[in-house]
Amino acid sequence: MSAESYERYAFDSYYTVDASKLDINFVSPSGESLRVKRTYDFSWEVFSLLCRTAGTIAVELLVALLFKIKGKRLIKIIF
Repeated sequence: MSAESYERYAFDSYYTVDASKLDINFVSPSGESLRVKRTYDFSWEVFSLLCRTAGTIAVELLVALLFKIKGKRLIKIIF
């Protein structure tokens, strides 16, 4: 049991639980329970996916231009 929360670079959790006010060896007769809060940011993940997709398409179009692929039909296929 630690006194503070920890954050790591390559670790991400969907939920946050604050158990700081509960004793680990005590079962509450009143039925007090842990509060679980959903903390996953779906909007950031969607934005990140769209940015990566746009970047990939841009790189593919640049490579196509380097190979002198200029036909509208071929550019549409790449896009």
